[in-house]
Amino acid sequence: MKDQGVMIQPGSRKKRQLRYLVLSLLLNAAIWGLTLFYLKQAKSTYTSEWAIILPGSAPGIDINLPNIGQASSSSSSPFGGATTDPRANYQFIATSDAVLTQAAMSIQTTEKEFGTPRVKLIDNTTIMTVQVQGDSPERSRQKSWALYQALEKRLGLLRVEEVARRDEGIEHTLQFAKNKLVTAQQQLSHYKVNSGLSFPGQVDNLSVNVEQLRRQRAEALVQAQQSTRRLQQLAANLGISSQQAAEAFLLQADQQFQQNLKSYSETTANLSILRSKWGLNHPEVVRELATQEASGMALRDRSTTLLGREVGQRALATLSLGSGDQGSGRASLFHELITIMLSNGG
Repeated sequence: MKDQGVMIQPGSRKKRQLRYLVLSLLLNAAIWGLTLFYLKQAKSTYTSEWAIILPGSAPGIDINLPNIGQASSSSSSPFGGATTDPRANYQFIATSDAVLTQAAMSIQTTEKEFGTPRVKLIDNTTIMTVQVQGDSPERSRQKSWALYQALEKRLGLLRVEEVARRDEGIEHTLQFAKNKLVTAQQQLSHYKVNSGLSFPGQVDNLSVNVEQLRRQRAEALVQAQQSTRRLQQLAANLGISSQQAAEAFLLQADQQFQQNLKSYSETTANLSILRSKWGLNHPEVVRELATQEASGMALRDRSTTLLGREVGQRALATLSLGSGDQGSGRASLFHELITIMLSNGG
């Protein structure tokens, strides 16, 4: 058997290649033709690009007048302390309807024909770029200039409104301060008339006197604190409380109590002498015991009247000085305690 195959003639291969070549040329011619037709029919567009450097740090004014006061004025930067980029405000204003309408009217065209400019903010700078398109270089330049003038006019109006608003607030504040000043001056004049302060020297003298009284009061407070600490120390040395110290002072200052105490002390001393000589049933000893009991009862009654409560014999001995205590250290402490309490007004 013999293999059978298809044999391609050299002429057929050339025809096929020619057909592919012609087809490629026709497609290429169609593409270029459409391209040239589009380029010929499409309108040319021209772009005018310009940039605006937005304000950064603003200048400040500081005025200092001797014997009058100090005044300062400054305009804060639009980029200082803002959580958002304030340049977006300028970007919004530049593409707002008010600015575009004003720009279109200035070159006698419609807002639709004027188009919307492309506004771009450059990062980490204060520069804002603007692109405006036109059908000719001159037209794009006119649109750019019209947009710039409209933007400047709009910013000027906004600045005037902001200044007017601030001036209104400042004027309201100044008027309020003026009213308060007038009221204060009227009150001062009324006080001068009623108090007799008619010249500045009187006010100065009054200030000096007030300062002296304030200093004397401070000194008195210090002395009172020292006296209080000394009273507490004396009361501790005598073995009595602050309340008992006050009661001891009250008993020591009462003449009747002191007379009863003196009588009781003398009777007790006489009884001690008589007991050393005679027995308990001796008439003189019995008579002296009756006298001692009467003196003690009178002493306790007087102390109850003064202190408002009953006080035992031992407590009275703690709160008072007997004849045997005179000249002793306890008597000196009591005398100092009483002297301090008298100097403090009891």
